[in-house]
Amino acid sequence: VSGRPALALRRLATTLTKELPHPYETPIWVQWSLKKRWPLQRALQCSLEIAQALSYLHDEPISGASVLHRDLKPDNIGFMDDGRTALFDFGCARLWPHAVPRPRPEEDLESRCLTGNTGSPRYMAPEVFLCQPYNSRAETHSLGMLMWHMAARARPFDELTVEQLERRVIHKGERPPISPEWPLGLAELMQACWEPDRDRRLTATQAAQRLFSLLGAVATETAALTSPSN
Repeated sequence: VSGRPALALRRLATTLTKELPHPYETPIWVQWSLKKRWPLQRALQCSLEIAQALSYLHDEPISGASVLHRDLKPDNIGFMDDGRTALFDFGCARLWPHAVPRPRPEEDLESRCLTGNTGSPRYMAPEVFLCQPYNSRAETHSLGMLMWHMAARARPFDELTVEQLERRVIHKGERPPISPEWPLGLAELMQACWEPDRDRRLTATQAAQRLFSLLGAVATETAALTSPSN
């Protein structure tokens, strides 16, 4: 405008927070219609697109470095008018070189503590919560929690206070319950994402590959069940 540089951004129609049911805040007669809008296949598709976004940020933008979002939660997941998922709000993001001289202890601790006090503990990897060293696989943990939130249509650990969450989840390794109605592949994927040992967690790229295969299998099964011949 008037010769000044401008940045055009895609419009987001809504966010994951607004789209997902809120069992403790929504009248029971409204919950059923909201849950029908979130079948498992949609949860998997959204999870896949988040994983693909993280895979790009961790592996592709800049040679020799990752971009860590550092604030993954439903408030920062949006949907465009065509239904595609978008990751936004990079206010806490940080460029993370893959191989650099280790910073001074006070600088390293400061950068990690900033993250430990940012975002929601429900989705935060234990090492981030505790201000310990972390890498891009901390965001795979957050992806696993988001995946559970969408599949269960309920917030993880919603009944816990921060103190209870720290004791039971961060220190004792408690994880959300896996529904017996979910495919075995989904249960195994979630567990591989929120593995307490960060070095044994999947990368975002590996999670995206497994989600792609799982989504295809669920779509095929759903099509077979809804076929007119059945």
